[in-house]
Order: sequence, then structure tokens, then C-alpha cells
Amino acid sequence: MWYGLTMRNLVLSTALALAAAPAAAETLLCLGMQPGFMLTIEGDTVAFDYAGDGQFELDPPLPARGLSYSRHTLVTARQRWPLYLEGRDCAALGATFPVSVEIGVPVRSRVEPFSGCCTWRD
Repeated sequence: MWYGLTMRNLVLSTALALAAAPAAAETLLCLGMQPGFMLTIEGDTVAFDYAGDGQFELDPPLPARGLSYSRHTLVTARQRWPLYLEGRDCAALGATFPVSVEIGVPVRSRVEPFSGCCTWRD
């Protein structure tokens, strides 16, 4: 039994629910080249597979599209790693991405730069 729910009403109610939902945070999808890694940044959350597939905090949160340069801190359980984003062409895997990323990761007794390229998720 439909209880009076027509296809038109279903489409309208779905559209209204989606319009009332909060806008999703901007998201960057990154692919590391030196060394290989994957990184997803959404708002103030970072998923970084190199560091045990963990979820980490990004301080301050990801800026809006159109960034030129921004400095952040990736906050792990015990450390704070510098993370830099720059709005510039970044070549990887035969494609050009709009944002480059560099993370200062402590390896043994020094900090190693991890570099990669990112694209905005639409």
C-alpha cells in the first residue's frame, strides 16, 4: 500500500530533504609519489594510509577550493606533522592535478618530505 505516496511526491520530498541537508565539507583526494601513499582530507579529518590507515585531525581545517597556499598540522596520537597544500599544477600518473601536498613525516631520527598530487572531489 502506497499511502498516497506518488512518484511525484517521492521525488519532491527527496529533493527537499537533500536541499535541507548540510553541505558536505570540501574533500581532497591525494596520491603520494615520494613514497607512495593515499591521503583523503575532508574538512578537519585526514585519512592517511601510510600511518596505519588511521583517521587524524587536520588543524586548521581544509580551506575552500581556489587555495593558493596553506599550512596545516596533521595531528596523530603522539605527534604533530606539518602538512602543506599548494594550488598549482601537479603531474602524476600521466595526469595533471590542481593541488600539491607535502607532509613532513618523522622517519627514524629525521623528518622526511612525503610529496603528492591532489584533486577536489566533486
